[in-house]
Amino acid sequence: MNGNRLVFPQRIATALVLAALANLAPAAAQQANYSLYKEIEPKGKLVGPLVGNVTDSTAEIWAYAGPREGKLALEVSEIEVAHNPKDENNSPPPLRTRLEQTPDPQRHYEALFHVTGLKPDTQYAYSIRIPGERTVEPGSFKTAPATGRPAKFRFAVSSCFGNTYVRKDGRTRAEKEYINHTWHLLMDRHPDFQLIIGDNVYANSTDYNHLWDSHTLERVNNRPFNAAIRTTPTYAIWDDHDFGPNDGDGTAKGKENSLRAFNEVFANPPRHGSKAPGVFTSFSWGGVDIFLLDGRY
Repeated sequence: MNGNRLVFPQRIATALVLAALANLAPAAAQQANYSLYKEIEPKGKLVGPLVGNVTDSTAEIWAYAGPREGKLALEVSEIEVAHNPKDENNSPPPLRTRLEQTPDPQRHYEALFHVTGLKPDTQYAYSIRIPGERTVEPGSFKTAPATGRPAKFRFAVSSCFGNTYVRKDGRTRAEKEYINHTWHLLMDRHPDFQLIIGDNVYANSTDYNHLWDSHTLERVNNRPFNAAIRTTPTYAIWDDHDFGPNDGDGTAKGKENSLRAFNEVFANPPRHGSKAPGVFTSFSWGGVDIFLLDGRY
């Protein structure tokens, strides 16, 4: 002590400054590991596809084909309805379009197609292929009603499904053989869209690669779920087991890895008006505003 002042040795002061700077520095991002894709590739070269955010004129479709530098191709066709001579002069011809998308190496080589120029309340068929290969993955979706107009619609809500996934020696594995046939019952009700609101996989970790591999295995092995996401617009939020540890919250170490993985495996609506991190978002359907909340990050 020197009067009322506490004098720190220079080395202690320096150590405190360095520690403070270390806490301010962002954590190093985990490197992507693609070994799982090599194992599942014989089952099907494409993971998904998943129909994400759909509006009255646009659709986002997600697919994954491993660490592939080449482009993927999406073909979309309007499903024609019975011909009405009265509409002959007023209606544009049925849409048929082809898009190519280069997988993003900064996002685990996911491919996200942005389809525009669609009609409201209209059914479309699509297929995704790897150019030059025979692999073709088909699907379908229906666009939302015209913006701002009230409309009747039906949606599904699901949670707490899927296998429990564990990671050992750098490999993610499901604890048991698991196929949930209730997805067929869901699709029989023909929902306009579905909300999957948490515990979409039981990974219990903030490990980036473990989360990616858990979602990948769920979409490859749980075929009824795979059928649902390729034909029904899907909006997602997480709960604890697909965010981090059991009952995990904003104090979970490595939560930024969970956020990164979640944003790369789903195709939620773009968020506007907030720079706060998290997976909360919102969209409108049939004149109704729908908010997805993030109670974990």
